[in-house]
Amino acid sequence: MSHAFYLNKFAVEMDPTTGERTQELIDAITSFVARH
Repeated sequence: MSHAFYLNKFAVEMDPTTGERTQELIDAITSFVARH
């Protein structure tokens, strides 16, 4: 799990647009996991 977050953090720093999409994806996964 932590590896994915490091990868996402790197992508966020490299590309703001990718960062937004990544954050949306993280939020979606987080809420999905929280519901199940």
